[in-house]
Amino acid sequence: MLSFFLRIADPFIFRQLNLPEQKEFIHWLEFTPPEARAYGLAIADCKEKFMKALDRLKRKSELCMTIPLSFLDKATTNDVTL
Repeated sequence: MLSFFLRIADPFIFRQLNLPEQKEFIHWLEFTPPEARAYGLAIADCKEKFMKALDRLKRKSELCMTIPLSFLDKATTNDVTL
């Protein structure tokens, strides 16, 4: 079983399988007016939630802005993200 997992983790697996090279295509789209409104509302809602979470984090600690999220305990991270 270990050899199976090691094979999947092999960085050369795509070459071993002779898969074609991947290409990335970007297609820019214009929103319709209703889509643009819905997107704008979603962005505003997300921004509002983020600002509230940031305010909770600021109140939690004066030094919080210098601490990476990865160093925060689970409770603090939950307070910030919920």
